[in-house]
This record gives sequence, structure tokens and C-alpha cells, in this order.
Amino acid sequence: MSDAPIHDETERGSGVTLRSLLTGVVLAVCISVGTPYGNMVLRGSYLAIDFSTAGAIFLFFILVFFVHTALGLIHPRLSFSRAELIVVYIMAIVSCSIPTMGLTEYLLPIISGATYYATPENEWATLIHPYIPSWLVPQEFSAVKFFYEGSPKGLGIPWSAWLVPLAAWLPLIFAIYFSMICMIAMLRKQWIVRERLAFPLAQATASALGVDLMPFVITIMMAASASFSSPLGYQTNLMVMGPGGYRFGDFLRIGLPLNLLVGVGTVILAPMVFPFGTAN
Repeated sequence: MSDAPIHDETERGSGVTLRSLLTGVVLAVCISVGTPYGNMVLRGSYLAIDFSTAGAIFLFFILVFFVHTALGLIHPRLSFSRAELIVVYIMAIVSCSIPTMGLTEYLLPIISGATYYATPENEWATLIHPYIPSWLVPQEFSAVKFFYEGSPKGLGIPWSAWLVPLAAWLPLIFAIYFSMICMIAMLRKQWIVRERLAFPLAQATASALGVDLMPFVITIMMAASASFSSPLGYQTNLMVMGPGGYRFGDFLRIGLPLNLLVGVGTVILAPMVFPFGTAN
């Protein structure tokens, strides 16, 4: 376990610091680049898929276990405070909702699909294209084709064909995210303060030990989402099992080490970021 202390925000000020913001941006960029590459190019497992934040958890584990620990060994004041780590982690998990099914892997095919899949047989060029504003979708068929089939070596991405439609969609995207933030702000007090959504298993354990509830809540949440070693744990596992020709043993061989990694990482990181302390 890391020997670097997690300082309380009362000792080190707010968690929104230049260092925490830059670190969060680095993690977000890694997730935004690595997730589509792993999914679309390598055809591997999702590092992030909307509400699933495996990539963020892995990068946060690397940050705390190696970077935070190294800084603490150099000088305790150089290590991240608890509030800074929370800011970094929040930025990382929020970024997981954008690069794949949360936004871009739906948006980009939607705005280009009518062009790419238009054929003389379906007559989309006559029936659909006249009603789509030119500024809303890419107009160059070659740019759309490169998106689906890959561009020739050395050609790169034809950004000029995508800039106008992406800029046109941005106001709607920002409005949707702003609306969701407003809904969270309105519902937070009712759900968290008044109703206090219960975690009975975590509450019973924390009460028996006389410690804070939060580390147990985080551990249960992580355990509930770690369905790697069985095709029955998540619907997507079953969806890929048949077409991919996978067997139950394949999930066990790959998923069991992932379960162990997430389990050990959670047990180590949860009490570091959310100390046990004393029950209030």
C-alpha cells in the first residue's frame, strides 16, 4: 500500500488546483484517445462505455499507486491531497461518457450514415438528402468513406469536411449536458440528503466496525460492476459470446485476472481516497 499520505482538504485548500485540473485533463485525453482506438482499431474490449469507467479506474490506480506515491516519497507536501484526487477522478470518469456510446460513437455515424449508406436501390439521394441541411452533415463522400473504411496511408483525416457539421452540433450537445447538470442539481438534495439512498450491506459493516460508510459504499459499487469472468454477468458479454465464438473458459481466463486487479485496486484505493475515520 502507498505510504504517501492523503492530506485532508482543510490542510491543503480546495481540490480544484492547477495541478489537479492538468492531471485530470491528461487522464481525460488518454481516455478520449485510447478508448476509440481500442474499440474501433484494435477491436478490443471497451475501456470506457458511457457509465462503465474501467479506463478511468485503471488510470487512477496508476496515478495513485505510482505518481502519488513517488511524489510523497520525495516530499509529503508534493503528494496529492484527498480533494485533488477526487477532482482528478471525477474528471476521468466524466470523460468516459463521451468517446464511445455516450456520444461520439452514436453522433458520428448518425451524421454520416445517410451519405455512406445511400444506394441507387434505396434512393436516399432523392428521398432523404434534399431534406438534410448541408451544414448539418459532411458533404464530401470521400471523407465519409474514409471514416467508415479508413483513409489511405499518409492521407490523414479530412478535417475540413467535418468542422462545419461538428460545430453545428455543438450547441445541441452543450444544451443537453447543461440540462443534465441542472437535473442533477435539482435532484441531488432529495436523493442524497433527504432520502439517503441506502446501502444496507455497507451500512451494517461500517456500523459494526464503528467507521465511516463511504469506503464500503465505493467497494460495493465496484464489486457490483466487475462482471468480467462470466458471460452471464452483463448483457454485452452474452452479445459477443456467440458471434465471437467465445466459450465460458475464455471469459474465465481473461476476466478472473481483471476481477483480481479491480478487487485489489479497490481495496487499496477506496480507504486511501475515502478514509475510514470514525462514524459520525
